[in-house]
Amino acid sequence: MGAARARRFAARLGGLARARLSALAAVLALAVAVVLVLVLVPGEKQPGEEWIEPVPLADKGSSVPPAYEGGWEGPMPTPQGNKGYARLDVARGDKGQRVALLTEMGETYLCRSTLKLGAVEPGRIRLRSGERKGAIPGGACTKPPGVQTLALQADGSLALTRGTTVTVLRPAPTGPRPVPPGYTGTWRAADRGRIAVTVRQGQIGTAATTIRTATCTGRLVLVSASAERLKFGPVAGCEDSPSTELVPAPDGSMLLTDPNDPEDVPLRLVRDRKR
Repeated sequence: MGAARARRFAARLGGLARARLSALAAVLALAVAVVLVLVLVPGEKQPGEEWIEPVPLADKGSSVPPAYEGGWEGPMPTPQGNKGYARLDVARGDKGQRVALLTEMGETYLCRSTLKLGAVEPGRIRLRSGERKGAIPGGACTKPPGVQTLALQADGSLALTRGTTVTVLRPAPTGPRPVPPGYTGTWRAADRGRIAVTVRQGQIGTAATTIRTATCTGRLVLVSASAERLKFGPVAGCEDSPSTELVPAPDGSMLLTDPNDPEDVPLRLVRDRKR
């Protein structure tokens, strides 16, 4: 893979074409003072800021059966028919309390919502809609999901039912340090492309990892972590960016891929020894 591939990947992550950058430069040249005032407004949130800290759940009470507690994840079909992915965290709690956090990832969006305990029935529990707790990009998620039913399966999986759609989730890592240590650190494009990814430890569903391209700097929300791959939603702070995966290669490098693009050629990243 050559430098052209790196530039194309960076352009997609950054979402800013050369013409738009030139136009922006012209605006800045004419109105630097105005831009500075806008940037320095006290209390203004930066992209991805709401994803830095985990969303607290009730974590008290005794109505949720212990077998349901913990992290669950797996493939989830999206409305567009692409390969989506879901992460569900379930905590202790009683009826009406916020006991679950659902993160749904599509090709170009990431939605996070809380769910409240509705009822505990033989062989299943019902969750009802809570609050929307984050969306990338900002307008991607219109409303929290409706009623969900969870049912434990004989093979140890969890069936999440929404309407007529059933998604099978399996136990997944939880806790403050889910990222295998071989991933952490800064990785740069091997073929001189201006892309750098800094992977940090952070709870699933938070944005501890950052990415820098030639056109923007943003945060990556961790959706899944395993020895085989890290899954991230679209970049918070970079327009038109896809969901990505970071996959270890046999030679010690990392491959940054777009799992929803059948023509995608992975971008090879090497460890930055300066850090």
